[in-house]
Amino acid sequence: MLELEELHVYYGNVHALKGVSLKVAQGELVVVVGANGAGKTTLLRTVCGVLHPRGGRVSWNGELISGLAPQRIVRRGIAASPDNRQVFPRMTVMENLEMGAFSRRDRVGIRRDLETVYGLFPVLRDRRGQVAGTLSGGEQQMLAIGRALMAAPKLLLMDEPSMGLAPRLVTTMFETIHRIRDRGTGILLVEQNARLALGIADRGYVLETGRVLLSGTGDELSENHLVRQAYLGGE
Repeated sequence: MLELEELHVYYGNVHALKGVSLKVAQGELVVVVGANGAGKTTLLRTVCGVLHPRGGRVSWNGELISGLAPQRIVRRGIAASPDNRQVFPRMTVMENLEMGAFSRRDRVGIRRDLETVYGLFPVLRDRRGQVAGTLSGGEQQMLAIGRALMAAPKLLLMDEPSMGLAPRLVTTMFETIHRIRDRGTGILLVEQNARLALGIADRGYVLETGRVLLSGTGDELSENHLVRQAYLGGE
């Protein structure tokens, strides 16, 4: 579904992505790992239209989408759960979820997807009238993902969903990510917990200073000496 070809992205004069290419097929879970500053978040922001590349292409089902406004990209079937949650803190849980469906008019489908989100994250049903800013960090992360799912995406972009979570919640979060993929939603996941991320990935990419250093299946990267040494604590 998604293809990035030789992307070059800048922040001012800082060259953040240097010829990055990757693909995500329909229903596939693709993981991007790398150190802080490698360009992982920049990559996701470029896909969802927050940043525009100076060179290269972002294609979605064969259509060029690099340069489109974020809301137009959402309508094509790509939604994002951003880093640091970024929920609407003064709005209720329900209002946040409704905002995720802002571009939709299919009321039956919206109600169905709301029940799906509550099935994935039962605590959101219990907290639906609560102001989002008063939720715990883990609950806000669930809400950010649920809000993205309310757009009924064919591809979900996830930026560090385990960041700041207690260890017991991290395992639960990765189980939920796997369940979302099993429902047929493609996922492009940026994650520093490389061990857990590669353990559930169909394929993965290793970014280093804005370039793709390695790519392969989740199992191949998990067994790669360089990956084990740099990201998995191996020898």
